[in-house]
Amino acid sequence: MSIFSANPQAALDKTLNKIAAIEQNISELRVARQAKLVVAEDAAEVMQTDRAIQAEEVNLQIYRDKVRALKEEVRKGEYAQREKDRRAAIEKIKAKLKRREETAADLQAAIERVGELFSDLVGRDEAEQHWPFPRPGHGFAVLDLRGVNKEISWALHGLVHGRHLPEPSSAGLGVTGISALGVAEHVRRQNENILSRLETAPIGDDLLEENA
Repeated sequence: MSIFSANPQAALDKTLNKIAAIEQNISELRVARQAKLVVAEDAAEVMQTDRAIQAEEVNLQIYRDKVRALKEEVRKGEYAQREKDRRAAIEKIKAKLKRREETAADLQAAIERVGELFSDLVGRDEAEQHWPFPRPGHGFAVLDLRGVNKEISWALHGLVHGRHLPEPSSAGLGVTGISALGVAEHVRRQNENILSRLETAPIGDDLLEENA
């Protein structure tokens, strides 16, 4: 528990004002001592001023010590506030990162769903078997795969360039020690790293330098 006031900064400002007043008083006493050296009839008058100067110098040292102690209290208070602000900021960032993970999971599911839908679309459904009349031609109900592939290719091209999706690539796959994580897992690990860095990021170096 702090032995200082609830507002160390206010106490520090007040103490600095007292130091300024003491320094001014010492300066005035020294001027008065010089004058007494000229006009005083005995040393007692000068000694009285000397004692006043010495007393003020003791007070000055005490208040300077107090300033150092108060500065440490101010530093501790500022650091505690920064830690509080850190926690508040991390909680807000966590909410954003959680939404990022959810979006990544949705994207991963959508990518997998695209593959499933394509397989379903191009798979043999034997639709022609339901035609009860003479066939109008060989493979009359077969899906035009070339046309479908072309349209899919164009759609993906539009996504790559319109939505800035990465070009499909297999770079890195098959390399020893490297395996695909999936979008959701990759984002989750990134989020863990982000939060870990925020938990340990320096936030008080300037306070340490100031206190040095």
